[in-house]
Amino acid sequence: MSLKKTCRKLGVSFGAFLQDRLSGSQKIPQLSALMRQSAASRPGGIAIEPG
Repeated sequence: MSLKKTCRKLGVSFGAFLQDRLSGSQKIPQLSALMRQSAASRPGGIAIEPG
């Protein structure tokens, strides 16, 4: 899965995420942390879709 698709699935603007990382501000949490939060909020965990 691409970084852009991951951002989209997590509800994060890809452009804002890139700007955040390139500027070093780190205001947007790491995608891995957002993925864990998303999985924890779902009864069956996170669904992994191919491609």
